[in-house]
Amino acid sequence: MQVVGVGLSRTGTQSLNAALTMLGYRSSHHLDGIPVEFWAQVVAAPTAWADLAAAYRRFDAVTDIPAAAFYRQFLEQFPQARFILTLRPPGDWLRSMDAHYRWFMQMYPDWPSGFWASLHRLVYGSAEFKERGFLTHYEAHNEAVRQAIPADRLLIYPLCEGAGWPELCRFL
Repeated sequence: MQVVGVGLSRTGTQSLNAALTMLGYRSSHHLDGIPVEFWAQVVAAPTAWADLAAAYRRFDAVTDIPAAAFYRQFLEQFPQARFILTLRPPGDWLRSMDAHYRWFMQMYPDWPSGFWASLHRLVYGSAEFKERGFLTHYEAHNEAVRQAIPADRLLIYPLCEGAGWPELCRFL
């Protein structure tokens, strides 16, 4: 694993994944190429050790949740990896998350149960969109990432505000 995107969903993680792929990285976005059963076990016991190297053996990079929520484990297991924190202004992020949840709930009305609900409770504090709680978790996650990851291995990347190729390529 060479690059770990530690930004939460709706912060430009899919665009970052596309950029990493264009740069030649074998990148997994969200759960692409990773058995949901692996992450279901990790989410069920978030403090237990998970063999991320085995799970991501076919990939050089990963973006979005669930991986972003487990940045400390990636930091420990991949001591040479670089980390990218994609950011979005909080109000824009909340509006995007709200729209995403509305769409998701229409498409999958029984969604607030099982793995996905557990993952969202872990990451956002709730399986259902709650503005104040989501914002609190978003800000806490971003601050915890800044505190935990050494500055020379972390790119703060406000992709949604115009950060682009020069910043990304210099960092990588």
